[in-house]
Amino acid sequence: MNTLRHLTFIIILLGLSSSNLIAQQSDRINNELYLKALELFNSGDYQKSIDVCNDALRRHKGKVDSFNCDFFYLKAVDYYHLNDCQNSIKNLDLFLTVSSDNANAYWLKADCFLNLLLYEDGITEINKAIRLNPNNESFYYTASLLYFHNEQHRKSLKSIKKTIKINDK
Repeated sequence: MNTLRHLTFIIILLGLSSSNLIAQQSDRINNELYLKALELFNSGDYQKSIDVCNDALRRHKGKVDSFNCDFFYLKAVDYYHLNDCQNSIKNLDLFLTVSSDNANAYWLKADCFLNLLLYEDGITEINKAIRLNPNNESFYYTASLLYFHNEQHRKSLKSIKKTIKINDK
């Protein structure tokens, strides 16, 4: 009976080791794909970067989790640079399901809404960014534009003043 327990324990350990090796292999491939996509992004080849991200996401069957959420963020930035704010927002929404504390994602989403002339939606998103990072001058500048275009001029002026105050520090 003791031998059976030891054998079972060894089988479990081997199973954990092999699944750990598979996970490490998957992580390595993910990292390689991410670096490739990032290199393409940095060279300005946004569509190819999106294609690499899509290849990586297919490996995960489109599931959003902490292992692949960065691909959604990178795709969002790629789409933003391609002036495709709708797809940028879709990918940011997926990214934010896993990483809801990323102020820059809300800022990018707010800027997309600004480009789409959806000022109320943009104000909602930029306020989330500001709550997460109240000392970012770019967030207040974006807020000032959104408030201005939404004819909330006092709030726009207040945001511009905050931008200047942060910039002077």
